[in-house]
Amino acid sequence: MKRMESRLAHVKQGMKAACILHNGCQSLKDSVASWWESEARAVDIYICGTHSCYAGVQSEGHQALNALANYFWRQAGHTASADVA
Repeated sequence: MKRMESRLAHVKQGMKAACILHNGCQSLKDSVASWWESEARAVDIYICGTHSCYAGVQSEGHQALNALANYFWRQAGHTASADVA
């Protein structure tokens, strides 16, 4: 997935919107097209580079990111951890 630059103050509102959309899709039993999921997974293989993408990031934010990633990963029926880093 592509990275979105945003101010930290707007992240909470963005996460609420993402969760609402996720819940709406689940309640409507909407599914993701397999071609889209394959395309999104292909982008995930790219590495940031030799530097740390999380240099200077507060650990609480990284923990929240991992918690959300794992929640949605388990909701999709996967069993392994989806830790981002």
